[in-house]
Amino acid sequence: MHPDPLLPHRAGPHIHRHTDGIHYFTATHPEYDRIAPRRSRTPAGLATADKSLIRRAHATGDMGAHVRAPELHHVDGARYAYFAVAAAVAADGLVDPAAWSESPVPVFRSSDSAGVYGPGHNAFTVAEDGETDVLLHHARSYRQIDGDPLNDPNPHTRIQPFGRRPDGTPDFGAPSPTP
Repeated sequence: MHPDPLLPHRAGPHIHRHTDGIHYFTATHPEYDRIAPRRSRTPAGLATADKSLIRRAHATGDMGAHVRAPELHHVDGARYAYFAVAAAVAADGLVDPAAWSESPVPVFRSSDSAGVYGPGHNAFTVAEDGETDVLLHHARSYRQIDGDPLNDPNPHTRIQPFGRRPDGTPDFGAPSPTP
C-alpha cells in the first residue's frame, strides 16, 4: 500500500529505478526554484525520504526561469538532471515515427467519482515486489483552477499500480479515489 498522496504539492513527478534497486524521485517544487531529489528502496518510502538539494534557480537570466518537471537519468555510467525539456535517444527505434501509435481516446483522465482532476505527467517504475508496474502522476483534488494553471502548486504526486491488456499495452484504469 502506498500513501495517498505520495507527496503533496509535487507536480511533474519522475522516478528512476536504478540497477541497484534504489528508486530516485524528483518533481516540481512548489516554489519552482529547485531540484531536490529523494531516494528510497521502495516507492512508498519516497514519502518520508530525505531530500538533497542539487540545483537552485539562478536569480536572473535564462537559468533563473521556473524549474519545472525535473528528471533524473543514469546513462552509460553518468547521472543527468534536466527540466522543462525532453530529449530522445536514438535506440531501439524510439525516434522512428512508425514505431509509435496514438490512442484515439485519453488513456488516463479526470474522475469525478474518485475526486481526482487533471492527472498527468506520468512516470513508471516497479513496486517493492519487483513485478507490479506502478504509475506515478500528479493530480488535483478539485476541478476548477483559479488563474494560470502553471502557477497552481497544488497538484500532488500520486502512485498506483496498473495492469496490461491482452495485447500488452498498459491499462491505467481510473485514478484511485482521494482519501
